[in-house]
Amino acid sequence: MGTNYDFIELYNMAGNRFFGGFSCLEAAKPHLDKLREKGELPAINHALLMYEYRHDKNQGYVRTGIRTIHYRNGWRIKK
Repeated sequence: MGTNYDFIELYNMAGNRFFGGFSCLEAAKPHLDKLREKGELPAINHALLMYEYRHDKNQGYVRTGIRTIHYRNGWRIKK
């Protein structure tokens, strides 16, 4: 499955707590599951901000999108 980004970063909804950088959401899921089990994620559907970045040969990494992900019987992008 192709994506329009090269890597993602995950933050809480306030944007002030960093949960890690990953190649894609699938790669982040095991880490997020551990944090959720420990109770270290926000309680409201465990919603997080997912910043998407793409590498540009002239500008380096450029943020190309911001999405919300949440936990509802698994991690998914909120629509």
